[in-house]
Amino acid sequence: MSTTLETNIKNYDICLKNLAEIGEIPEFWHDFIQKSRDRDLLQIQTHLTYLSPTQASLQQSIDTIRGLVEVEQAEIDRSNENAAQNRQQRLEVVITLVSTGLAVSGISSSVANETIMTAFSQLSICPSTPKSELYQQYFCSFSLILFHLLLGIILAIPIGILVWSWQKNYVKKR
Repeated sequence: MSTTLETNIKNYDICLKNLAEIGEIPEFWHDFIQKSRDRDLLQIQTHLTYLSPTQASLQQSIDTIRGLVEVEQAEIDRSNENAAQNRQQRLEVVITLVSTGLAVSGISSSVANETIMTAFSQLSICPSTPKSELYQQYFCSFSLILFHLLLGIILAIPIGILVWSWQKNYVKKR
C-alpha cells in the first residue's frame, strides 16, 4: 500500500507542476499533498505494526484450510475410485453372463443342428416336398434354436451368480 501511495503522490506532484505551468495554483493544493502524505504513511505503518504479530497465525490458518481441502479432495477421489471399481465389476459380471450364455448356446446348437441342415438339403434336392412339411421342419429348427438360447441363458445365470459372489468376496479380501 505504501508503494501505491508513493506512486500516487508522485503523479499528483507531476500534475501540480503541469498545472503550475498553465496558471496559478491555490496553495492549499500543495499543503493537501504534504498533509495527506504524512498522515497516510503513518497510518499504513500503524496497520503494519498491528498486523505483523498476527501474520504467523494467519499463515497457520491458511495452511490448516489447505490441509482440510486436501483431505476432502482425497476422500472424494477415493469414493470416485470405489465407484469406478464397482462399475467395472458389474461390467465384468455382465460380460461373463453374456459370453457364457452365447458359448452354451453355440455349443448346444452346433451339436444339434441336424434338423435345419436336413431341411435345407431336402429343399435343394427335392423341390416337390410339400410346403407344410418344410414349414414344420423350419418351426422345429426355430424351436431348437430358441431352446438352445434358453438353455444358454439358464446355464449363464448360475455361472454369473457364482462369478459375482466370487468377485464380491475377492474385493472384500483385497
